[in-house]
Amino acid sequence: MRRKITKEEFKKILDTIFPWGYSGDVEKWDKGEYFLGWCYLNEESKRSDVMSVNEDNGGVVFWLIHSDNVESEVADGVLEGMMHALLPDIVPDVHLDKDTHVAFFYFPETKTEEV
Repeated sequence: MRRKITKEEFKKILDTIFPWGYSGDVEKWDKGEYFLGWCYLNEESKRSDVMSVNEDNGGVVFWLIHSDNVESEVADGVLEGMMHALLPDIVPDVHLDKDTHVAFFYFPETKTEEV
């Protein structure tokens, strides 16, 4: 069984990745609502790099939509670091490169004990 992200955890992610605010209604976070904002990946990125995020299959998926001041490898590392700090048990499936700008984070399967 896989643990799903909670609304409180998702809100914490939004507030960390988008410290200047974001579009979207947190009350609709699990209804396919997309959140869009200027992301904080490094000091230079704060008003130029745009990212979208939403809940997907119990995890979180990010799209780096526009990036002037951060390379994909840097964005990959920063997102992994931020997500690990926020949710240490979450697992990355990151594909941020020049062609695919998607990063998916999810909780691993947990084994249930048979009774």
